Amino acid sequence: MTAPHHHGTANQHDDAPVDPNAHLSPTEYWEKRYGDTERVWSGRVNATMAAVAGELRPGSVIDLGSGEGGDVLWLAEQGWQAHGLDISSTAVGRARAEADARGLEGAIFTATDLST
Repeated sequence: MTAPHHHGTANQHDDAPVDPNAHLSPTEYWEKRYGDTERVWSGRVNATMAAVAGELRPGSVIDLGSGEGGDVLWLAEQGWQAHGLDISSTAVGRARAEADARGLEGAIFTATDLST
């Protein structure tokens, strides 16, 4: 008779890959993600959001986790007062630069940690 084979705790996997970013705070993780490449997202508006918002009269909107600002920029172009919030100051800087380049006064971006 062979000895039983134990796999340890439910969260313990010897063959699971180790996440090299597991030690990072959320802010550090997203700063690294944005800092590792010139652009993370396409810069284009989310098609579903555009379809829904396109049917509405422009007003004020807040985009939580706005990233590099594609949705906020599009909304501002449609006449909305759009405020993008993101944890990454790098992403917010890119979004602000694009808003400035397009002359979009209705696009505002703030770096903030929504968990606090």
